[in-house]
Amino acid sequence: AELNVYIASPGADAKIVQKVRAIIADPIRAREPFAPDFSFVTLEGETISNDALRGKVVLLDFWGTWCPPCRASVPTLINLHKKFADRPFQMVGVSSDTDEGKWKAFIATQKMNWSEYIDLSGSVEVLFEVHEFPTYIVIDRNGIIQMRQSGLDNATGLELEDAINKALKKPYNAETPKAIATTGQN
Repeated sequence: AELNVYIASPGADAKIVQKVRAIIADPIRAREPFAPDFSFVTLEGETISNDALRGKVVLLDFWGTWCPPCRASVPTLINLHKKFADRPFQMVGVSSDTDEGKWKAFIATQKMNWSEYIDLSGSVEVLFEVHEFPTYIVIDRNGIIQMRQSGLDNATGLELEDAINKALKKPYNAETPKAIATTGQN
């Protein structure tokens, strides 16, 4: 009832109203941090979206070639990519770079053989509220964020591996509600 009052109140934030409507329709949204609705086309021509990733554990890596810790994390990411290659897992890099040529050259030189996207508009960073680099987000097969970490230290690789393993052990529920749109579009 209180949520309906908020929705009807003048001046209610449209982005919050959208989330509140989703919570009213499906109360699990009040208890679980679902990934926001997103879709983009990678360097490889692959469409990455909530729907395309359902059933897979996803590691989103928000990075940039300009960021020393991001560059230093590449060997760790290569190891994770290899370790989970035979599992329902997908790694997706989301770059904050503005120079497409430099970005493509870095990916090729470092042999980053996973899905990569250059977020020229910054819209994916905004959706996931990324303000620090690198930022890693592990999403389970049901679209629920299981881990979020910013920065890089000696334990990062083990922490990511642990979060991915835990997410892989969670049962996949094809009936889990889809992500809510947080872009303000209907």
